Amino acid sequence: MTKDAQVILDEIDETWKDETYGPGGFAGVYIKMFSSGKKVDLRFLRVDFLTRVDQTLAVKKVRTFLSVSPIPRPIKIPAPTNSPPIYDEGYRRPAILQNREFTMLSNGLSVTGISGYLGAHIVEQLVRQGLRVRGTVRSAKLAATKDAFKIYGKAVEVVAVDDLIEASYAVALQGVDAVIHQASPMPGREATAEEALDAAIEGSLNILRQAEQAGIKKFSYCSSIITFTLDISGDRPYLRDDEWTAVTREDVANAKERNLHNRTLIYAAEKTLAERAVWEFVDQHPHIELTSINAGYFLGPFPPAYKTPFNTPESFSPNVNFTSMGYFFSVLHAQGPPPPDSFVDVRDVARALVLGLTASPASRVGRKRILLGSDARPQPSEVIALINQQRPELARRINEEYKAARGNLKHFIDNKRAKEVLGLVPIPWQKTVLDAVDALVKLEDEWRASGKLVDY
Repeated sequence: MTKDAQVILDEIDETWKDETYGPGGFAGVYIKMFSSGKKVDLRFLRVDFLTRVDQTLAVKKVRTFLSVSPIPRPIKIPAPTNSPPIYDEGYRRPAILQNREFTMLSNGLSVTGISGYLGAHIVEQLVRQGLRVRGTVRSAKLAATKDAFKIYGKAVEVVAVDDLIEASYAVALQGVDAVIHQASPMPGREATAEEALDAAIEGSLNILRQAEQAGIKKFSYCSSIITFTLDISGDRPYLRDDEWTAVTREDVANAKERNLHNRTLIYAAEKTLAERAVWEFVDQHPHIELTSINAGYFLGPFPPAYKTPFNTPESFSPNVNFTSMGYFFSVLHAQGPPPPDSFVDVRDVARALVLGLTASPASRVGRKRILLGSDARPQPSEVIALINQQRPELARRINEEYKAARGNLKHFIDNKRAKEVLGLVPIPWQKTVLDAVDALVKLEDEWRASGKLVDY
């Protein structure tokens, strides 16, 4: 890197040190990537960086050094000679997608369920690529979601879709190049298990059919590890790519009759039967390029536009909502059930869904049904030691059952396909845990400050 480039980066770091995007943000990543003794084309930088740099004293030096004017549309970013890692430890956020071709998505894309934890992360990563997003939410959440996502300006449009089975997606799909479908009814939201199954299965098919009729061929689908297995025990063998959970509508009905009607079984049936139906549709329409991402519990920081747990803490309780972070919250509660012992970073799940849109075609890489997890399954003792060492003030709060949990847990998720097909290298589990814990502590602080603290 030239001296001038380092000066520019230092000034940006100082100017943005308290900004959401972190020190230097993606601007710093791109400057480092492309400025090794050469002039940097400002078009390689992101639109939100250009907006922010216009507000800094560094703007004249940046433009003098780069010798070009900004343009408002994303263009092809050539891979540098020495490509940086997918995850750049030097920055607060993953340095993602730098070697991907996104010009074919220049018209934007549609993302379902953007008000949720994962949905908001997906939008965050897409906007960081200079892409436009049209997101869907239920009408009841429309006003609040628009307010939350206004931080992205005109890059994000929010539209209402209520009936997943019958709704028209004409507005949501108008003019877009691709769809990421991750909205799914959570157990307990629908009046009956049968209605939940219909919403999951027919709801997924509804948007897929309408997208195909609109000429959209690129589709990423958020499924779950639960479609592979219900067994995540500590000594189970590695999952195979062709495994499916054996569950039917009849299983759900029979369990209800035997008073075994539980949320996990309903959720397993929803996700498994919906994903099977989606793949059957794709088999009948081979011109569609579908990538399904099958992850487990996902943890990590809260994205900027995700406001639900901050505004309504009762909705974050695992007794009310089926949320990964809600379950992981128990790690900081001495009494009660232990947290999940297998997880993946939520940013990796969002990355995988985005990367799936530009993955090689199935004709070259095979069916893109991709398992995703951390690259290691840490023992409870390792997680506890990490928190005790890095966040010693929380040591007294660690869950007692978790402290007594068995060790020798075996990893059972092979990320080989995620690496081969998507080029995705998972974020280290240590960062996932610490970022999740920090997010939960901040959440508690905000609850306490607003008088909303809820004891689970």
